[in-house]
Amino acid sequence: MKSLVGETMATEEEHVRFAAERALEPSQIGRARRKSLREVHSEQQGKVCDKWLRYLDVYEAVFARFRDQPVRILEIGVQNGGSLEVWAKYFPRATAIVGCDVNPECAKLRYNDERIKLVIGDAGSASAEREIVAHAPEFDIIIDDGSHKSSDIIKCFARYFGHLTNTGLYIVEDLHCSYRQGFQGGLYDPHSSMSFFKRLVDINNSEHWGVARQRAETLEAFSEKYSVRFDESQLASVSSLEFSNSLCVITKNIPGRNTLGPRKVAGHDASILAKLIALDGTLIDESDETANPWIRESTLERESEAAREQLTQIAKLQGEQKSLIDVANAGEKAIAELRTGLEEAEKRAEGQRMKVQELESVIESTRQKLVTQEAATVTVSAERAALTNGLSIAREALAAAQHFSEELSTKLVESEDWIFRLSAERVAYERRLAEHADREKLLAASNAAMQFRLNEHERVLETSRLRLTAEELALEQANMARKSVEWRLSERFDEIATLTQRLHEKENEVAAARAEAGAIVAMRKQLAEKDAAIVQARNASQKAEAQLARRFDEIAALTLALRERDSALRESESALRDKEGALREKDDALRDKDGVLREKTGEIAAAREKVARLEPQLMAATRAAQDEKKESASQLSERFAEITRLTRIVNDVEASAKKAESQRDWLREIASILHGGSSSLKGKLFACLPAAWRRAQQMEQLKRSRLFDAEAYFAGNPDVAKSAQDPLRHYLRHGLLEDRSLNISSKEEAK
Repeated sequence: MKSLVGETMATEEEHVRFAAERALEPSQIGRARRKSLREVHSEQQGKVCDKWLRYLDVYEAVFARFRDQPVRILEIGVQNGGSLEVWAKYFPRATAIVGCDVNPECAKLRYNDERIKLVIGDAGSASAEREIVAHAPEFDIIIDDGSHKSSDIIKCFARYFGHLTNTGLYIVEDLHCSYRQGFQGGLYDPHSSMSFFKRLVDINNSEHWGVARQRAETLEAFSEKYSVRFDESQLASVSSLEFSNSLCVITKNIPGRNTLGPRKVAGHDASILAKLIALDGTLIDESDETANPWIRESTLERESEAAREQLTQIAKLQGEQKSLIDVANAGEKAIAELRTGLEEAEKRAEGQRMKVQELESVIESTRQKLVTQEAATVTVSAERAALTNGLSIAREALAAAQHFSEELSTKLVESEDWIFRLSAERVAYERRLAEHADREKLLAASNAAMQFRLNEHERVLETSRLRLTAEELALEQANMARKSVEWRLSERFDEIATLTQRLHEKENEVAAARAEAGAIVAMRKQLAEKDAAIVQARNASQKAEAQLARRFDEIAALTLALRERDSALRESESALRDKEGALREKDDALRDKDGVLREKTGEIAAAREKVARLEPQLMAATRAAQDEKKESASQLSERFAEITRLTRIVNDVEASAKKAESQRDWLREIASILHGGSSSLKGKLFACLPAAWRRAQQMEQLKRSRLFDAEAYFAGNPDVAKSAQDPLRHYLRHGLLEDRSLNISSKEEAK
């Protein structure tokens, strides 16, 4: 395909130049070798002219037949006005060069060439049209280089194509803007200027539709969108459309010359398909396509609708992804609040411990007073009972605080598991979304490649048709030259004797014409070869259409997969709602624990007040005890024994408090290793790693820090090893309460 396109482009310019030279008189052929459009443009010294290099090459080919004709040119959009000067130099015999621009500053432009005229106004308005037509009622070349917006391009075509002469050219520049939203376009926009000219290709082939339909009916969407009307006779005069990069060249001709015409069969050997000889001079068969579903609905509209559905689904997935991220952030916020609650509970426990220490200090003071005073009375016994009750309350408060700390540790472990699972789900969802985006990019690239190949096929076909038209024109000119020679020979028949030398020259010209006719025959053979190549291109186009159908099937499969993923996302949302309910229940339990702590705090405060009230009574009892010292010697020994027992109890309480404090510090160090840095970037990246690997790393860090050794714990607790439970979880849930040993030599037994 690349070699075919390259050959076509290489011979196109030579063919057009040959046809242009044949149209000149023999005396003008020498003057045909003049500056190209590239040269004229590069030598421009006046006003600035801005044209893409590709345009100059295309214009050199399509403008060749107008170079020495009295052409009339209209250019919509002139900017600095330099292009009008370039056209005046390139078309020396032009009679009118009209430029139109909406910018009022262009009115300041001045030209020395009287052929150049300027119209200031909107080319799409009736007033501007009247002023333009006043300079020239018809134009041979119309160039639209205006705003490049789809609405302006389509409106100008509907307004000025009727002012184009037969065999004239209507050119639209900078069509790359039709793929941009800022110029009312887009790749799949059904109302863009490029979509409009693609539809004109269908209008050019209207005789093959197989349905009774007006050409203007296929443009109703553009008529309604931009409030324009298309004339049926003008649409019938669209002879050809040639697309180049960002450029469209439309040739106009009388409607009778735009049909396919009769079939021409040459040669006599039809050993493969003999019936072709009988088809010479016949017209193409008409096919009834009224039942064809693609007649009722535009393929472009279907593609546009499919694209819109895909964009809607992508936006929906992005919204769901954002919602899932919001839920994950809310979960992380809830965990942060839970940790804050844990810290506050630890602070309250610390306050509770301080109060217990104060109470213990009061008890110690009371014990010392009892030892020094060496007396005890019935009042002291009552006071002792009160102190015992206070100690019981303190022990219960301490046990409640320890139990609350264990529950918080358990909840922290459960929250960690939930965070791990949620992070894994989010990573998996983002991975699936990235895979879907990759599939969409591949599909878009494939569609663009197929569209590019179809455009190349159409360009080759249009180029071949243009070359055939030029060859027929050259043949007609050769016949005219031959008739002119014969007429001159008959007129000068009486002067044969004196004009023998000229006669020989004319005979040489006839021989040259015959040689050229032979060259034309050879060119016809080449054209037949090109036709075969066009057939191959059509077959390739059919294969591309089949591949496009397979792509549509893949899109349907992707749509089904998206629906299944939507269902999975809904299930994930339901699971998240369940987890949120569980978190709310845990929050309620925490609030209940806070209430219990507040009650215990109040009881301890009441005990302190009671001790303060009993202190004066203790002093009075001491004085009474001194008076009754001799009488209560036996009672004093009993009291000493009781004091000894109380001292032992106080020591036990102190040991329990120290053990609880040590366990709290150990739990903090464990939590710092398990959850430390979870809010930092490193912590978030660590949370995305596999759970088993993370757990192994955490256990290894605990072992290095000598906080917990799983192997030592299993060795000291064979029943746990047999149950195959997680050693750390078992110790947090059961080992602490059962006072199991960790078997770590460098730590205290309580850790």
